Amino acid sequence: MVGHLVVWCQVHDCDLPDVSDEDLARISAQLTPDVREVLSVPGALAARKAYGGTAPERVAEQLAALQAVVDEDAAWAAG
Repeated sequence: MVGHLVVWCQVHDCDLPDVSDEDLARISAQLTPDVREVLSVPGALAARKAYGGTAPERVAEQLAALQAVVDEDAAWAAG
């Protein structure tokens, strides 16, 4: 579905944000205006909420876990 949308944009020489709601519906009935929330880099990243995903909260969890390991190893090395 998204592939069809991208091809449609290429054929019509436009960017994803420029596609009208009517054109989204013509491409696929499943492409409702709500899909715009994930048709951006921040939206696509936020949609990946599974463990290890790219959603900001998942990345923050991974950074916190890594920081804990670094702190533990630094304490060991200093001791």
